[in-house]
Amino acid sequence: MNFLKSELKLLLKLITELNTKVVILFITSALLLIASHYSAAYYIPSEIAKNIPFINGIRKDFREYILWFTSDIFILLFIPLLIIKFFFKEKIRDYGIQFGASSIGLKYCLLFIIPMIVIIWFVSGSENITNYYPTLKSAVYSWQLFIAFQSSLLIYMIAWEFFWRGFLFFGLEEKFGIYAILIQMIPFVLLHQGKPFIESVGAVFGGIALGYLAYRTRSIWYGIIIHFVVITFMDFISIIRIRSSDFGVEFRTLTKFISDLFL
Repeated sequence: MNFLKSELKLLLKLITELNTKVVILFITSALLLIASHYSAAYYIPSEIAKNIPFINGIRKDFREYILWFTSDIFILLFIPLLIIKFFFKEKIRDYGIQFGASSIGLKYCLLFIIPMIVIIWFVSGSENITNYYPTLKSAVYSWQLFIAFQSSLLIYMIAWEFFWRGFLFFGLEEKFGIYAILIQMIPFVLLHQGKPFIESVGAVFGGIALGYLAYRTRSIWYGIIIHFVVITFMDFISIIRIRSSDFGVEFRTLTKFISDLFL
């Protein structure tokens, strides 16, 4: 009994010494990620979903993505914004919702995007990548569907980047400093499980790079630009490869694709 009393006393003492904001950030982030995974986006039956007015008539796979994106925008964007505003009572712009150091941000966009396009060109010919992309499989048959999907993806990417590089990174930075970049990287990488191996490994470096970019610019917008362009180009080049049944990475393949698209 004395052991339990002493342990309880110690536990209560430790709890009173905790940083309330940090505790809220860690616990709510975990709960929100669970909610995202088990959200209605995965479980609304197709028979019900197709009767929702604004998505009625949309292809089944695209409809499922719309439900997923809508759910995550609420979970990963709106709920964290409410927490910042009403629990932390802090300014939302301090969580990356500003353009910040725009000159630096745009330079980093070019610095990241150009080599990523080159890398994507070479890895997109591998079987692991072609089996996974494009993200929306039916977009292979329709450029209109591709554009519609990527437009909805852009809105989703705002919520995705805000959660990691806005809510989690900027929220933890006050306590952990630059180490917050590494903290937000870990769950970010875990959510890439199930994707091609090279992309999962790349998420480690991508998570760190995007975290540093947010730190350097005080903004999430440049990370959104980079992440969106990379995913869109991966989807685009995958569609081109599947349509042409050409998975080569030689220069002649590149010139052939350009010729087919523009000439």
